[in-house]
Amino acid sequence: MKVLGVETSTGILGVAVVDGPRLLLEANHDAQRTHAERLLPLVAETLRTLGLRPADLDGVAASAGPGSFTGLRIGLAVAKGLAFALGKPLCGVGTLEALAHNLTPTGNLVSPLLDARHGEVYAALYRAGPPMPTAVIGPSVLPLERWLRRLADELPLGERVWFAGEAAQSRWPEVEKGLGERGALAATPDRLPRAASVADLGRLRLEAGEGRNPLEVGAIYLRPSQAEMLWEKRHGGRSSFPADDGR
Repeated sequence: MKVLGVETSTGILGVAVVDGPRLLLEANHDAQRTHAERLLPLVAETLRTLGLRPADLDGVAASAGPGSFTGLRIGLAVAKGLAFALGKPLCGVGTLEALAHNLTPTGNLVSPLLDARHGEVYAALYRAGPPMPTAVIGPSVLPLERWLRRLADELPLGERVWFAGEAAQSRWPEVEKGLGERGALAATPDRLPRAASVADLGRLRLEAGEGRNPLEVGAIYLRPSQAEMLWEKRHGGRSSFPADDGR
């Protein structure tokens, strides 16, 4: 099964194609705020390099969050449009799960951490594969110190946690202080979300018959966007923006 994976949850834009368990090609760019301009050309270039037509794909997978609100919306919009036009199924893949999938061969406990702003992180705890990560503590958004306290209280004796994600790297001194030798930083290639992991997790789910109509796939934000929070602050209550939680 050939699956295209799209990763846009952070400033790193990624596209990958897998054929079964084999990675055919992965391309990454430091896109920052240029996802909208770079994503479709990168998809086209990746398929052209492989000598594939869009119709050769069996399905599409896209990072569904949490992460950058704008990046996720762009990535999902492109993935939905492509899957819909091709009549192929789409699979939304959790960003934190994809980060944990980077370390699937290890079988270790993995805590992905992404910057959620306002002093908070997106965090979860997984047991890395195979064939895919198993959630031990589901995704949440909270202050880093609270997350580290929970891990310190609940970690099995003798086990270490490997940390991945941009916040794991940028806030490593705090993680090290909170967990000491019970925490370890993943190797550099495994620290950021990868389109290859999105594509492979999507492929596994599509092979299991879990693909969905593209119109039914939404983002997993975990909390309101900055625009929604500003609306609530100005109007003194919950916003009327519709929730988009991927269901």
